[in-house]
Amino acid sequence: MLSPFAKTLEDLSPEDPYYQKGYAVYLSLITMRDMHAYFIDNIHKYVSDTIGPWRLLSVGCGNGQLDLDLLDIISQRFPLLDIEYVGLEPNRCRLDLFKKNISLYPSVSRYHFQLEQIDLDGYENRKNSEKFNLILCVRVLYYMHDKLESTFMRLINRLTVKGKLLAVHQSPSGIVQIIHAAGLEQQSPIQSCNTFHLRQALEKLVSQMPSLHFSITYLDNYVDISCLKNINSNDESERENALSLFSFFLNKKLTGIDRELVEKTAIECILSLVAFRKAGNTDSCLMFQPIGIVSLELQS
Repeated sequence: MLSPFAKTLEDLSPEDPYYQKGYAVYLSLITMRDMHAYFIDNIHKYVSDTIGPWRLLSVGCGNGQLDLDLLDIISQRFPLLDIEYVGLEPNRCRLDLFKKNISLYPSVSRYHFQLEQIDLDGYENRKNSEKFNLILCVRVLYYMHDKLESTFMRLINRLTVKGKLLAVHQSPSGIVQIIHAAGLEQQSPIQSCNTFHLRQALEKLVSQMPSLHFSITYLDNYVDISCLKNINSNDESERENALSLFSFFLNKKLTGIDRELVEKTAIECILSLVAFRKAGNTDSCLMFQPIGIVSLELQS
């Protein structure tokens, strides 16, 4: 949701009031409990004690919210592990916020952090040959929807022997529906990229590389917007909260006809969701399909 003072998404600041309002609504609705529990139960599958530095690359690390949680879990399970963390994030403001957030996790202060204001393409253009024990690709695959196979291949080439790639993906079907209805396809980078597309791309790679193994685990994580079920009422605050949330995901400030179209579509989506849940379908959700945890391993 860009304010009038932010020309591009890269200029979007956490201090921007439009960003703050949308992000606050988002945080009030999302639940990360299942994802956190997954990492606690399965971290041993991705990390092991090793002599020397253990290297982690995070593509699109954002403000570090999930990465720092994961590193905190690793520090407790593997207290002797020496980690070199490389985070790629093109948004300067989010990267600055990551640096501030590190201080909130004393357990990870001994790790070496290399935070770069750059995307994967820019990093690859450096033509370095750095290898990593673990590569994180968390909630960024929407931006690579048209080049999944080549993206995975580039990341695979960055893995050490027995290195692993962990991709966390949510299918933003509800957001895509809103984007199409409002005619905003050219203004938003978010596209329909679900776990079916991921599986197709991975299966094609596996057919070419017998040493490649992958699995997809589905979590019941989603953005719960049931509290906005009264959006069709005259409650202006409810309507504003909903619009702030959708604007946050669209990364633009809604005005004029855009606002009317998105509001109409949002109301229809929410009312449909409420109807689904009243019918006993607890799996339905507007914003996201269940999370897909893609575990990919390169074996010798």
